[in-house]
Amino acid sequence: MKSLNFSELKLVVDHLNSQTGTQLQDVVTGESEVGLKFHGNGQDLWLWVDLRPLSPAIYCLPRKWSVGAAKQKPLKLFLKAHVAGRRLLRAEFQIQLGRVIQLVFGPEADPATIQFRLFPHGQNVLVTANGKSMAWNKPKDLEELKEIHLPDEDARSVQEMAQQWMGPRPGAGASTEKEKAKKQKLKRLQRAINQLEQELSEDKAEQWRRVGEQLLQNQSLEVDGELQRLIDSSLGFQDNLTRAFDKAKKLKDKRPAQLQRLQNLKDELQQIQDGKVALPVKSSGKSTSLHAQAGSKGRQFQMEDGLVAYRGKSSRDNLVLLRKAKAWYYWVHIKDEPGSHMIIQRNKQQKVTDGQLIKAARWMLNEQFGLRAEDLRGQMFDILVAECRHVRPIKGDKVGRVNYTNERVLRVSI
Repeated sequence: MKSLNFSELKLVVDHLNSQTGTQLQDVVTGESEVGLKFHGNGQDLWLWVDLRPLSPAIYCLPRKWSVGAAKQKPLKLFLKAHVAGRRLLRAEFQIQLGRVIQLVFGPEADPATIQFRLFPHGQNVLVTANGKSMAWNKPKDLEELKEIHLPDEDARSVQEMAQQWMGPRPGAGASTEKEKAKKQKLKRLQRAINQLEQELSEDKAEQWRRVGEQLLQNQSLEVDGELQRLIDSSLGFQDNLTRAFDKAKKLKDKRPAQLQRLQNLKDELQQIQDGKVALPVKSSGKSTSLHAQAGSKGRQFQMEDGLVAYRGKSSRDNLVLLRKAKAWYYWVHIKDEPGSHMIIQRNKQQKVTDGQLIKAARWMLNEQFGLRAEDLRGQMFDILVAECRHVRPIKGDKVGRVNYTNERVLRVSI
């Protein structure tokens, strides 16, 4: 946002002088901000001071505002102890010192002052009351300006400045946990996409096929220069030949799944960029990932509205996922089909639509059938859905089977 010029600072001071007699009732502080609540004439006024180094500023707001988490600063305690409850006598624009505004609080016989220094990289708040003083940063001595020249500048109104500051600002909140989580997730997705695209572009299956054909043609371990690195000199001719065609077949069979995985990653990336997926944010130092909480391995699928689907890598992983799941999470499984179940993580009272369940079930089907999924396109499956409170592992069963009740069935195609 555009910095406040001298004319705009004077408008702020004039507005504060129209509020003389109002009482300072509350003080809030953040990482780089101070808010002062004034009350009088049946209404509230918040004076908000932005102390970020590049462009410190001061605004008169109609309501409480914050762009960051509250912080218990010593200055806040000092203000509440020595200035809160006093009434505003006047506001002064100490233009001889530069971008400095001072508030004076009664009584006149024993006043208290709050001075705001709004210099870039010299921002500060200094409070003096009852013979004591406190500052936001270590204060420096100020020298009076020898010449004061006020340029003829256009000035926004107090209301315009407040609206612009409270509105969207480039970079605002970029340091919040939510934004950090989003950036990290996008970075991981892009890295995975780049890696998959690199592997697909190299077409390793074709390279191994060429190795096998050249071995057959030459009847020796001599192949083209760029393919020589794929020859294992510790193996004989026949073993290298078998190895080359086996590698070619496995990589060729793997390619459809890689293409599907690439498309899934791109879809997830686009959803996050479009804001259609609300990423869970870590709080209190605890991970929100069910895999992390359960200590399990496996895959997860991020959906809109903060829903996350989890599948275990083994029967042991499935079991610990189920045991760690909250009672209101959903357990999902293909009816009459062996394989891993899926757990859908949701908020306690969060509604999950059939469309969202079907979307998660299709992901589960693709994950379970892997390379076979392409051959099963269009086939319908019965999908069991139940809250985890109605699902109980069978005691002593080593393959992860469960008993379930209160289930519903969805018909889903791959």
